[in-house]
Amino acid sequence: MDSEKLFIISSDLFGGYQVKIILNNCSTTDDILNYVYEDLKNCLLTNHFHILADKLDQSHFYIKDLTFEEIIKHDGVIFIYED
Repeated sequence: MDSEKLFIISSDLFGGYQVKIILNNCSTTDDILNYVYEDLKNCLLTNHFHILADKLDQSHFYIKDLTFEEIIKHDGVIFIYED
């Protein structure tokens, strides 16, 4: 059975961006963060937001207080924060 979770970015520039990820395709928290980053980057470039894409390249995202194993078991939305 696929384990799909909803991730939402919480930051000034990218706040509210949502991505659903099937966690069967991930094995670490970094895999999740890379997936969200690539999804957002592709969205920005596809819609010609090149300056925002450049700002995304300078961003660092993290998931606060949850390990990968806890994310798998977590019910509800998981927020991704920016330094």
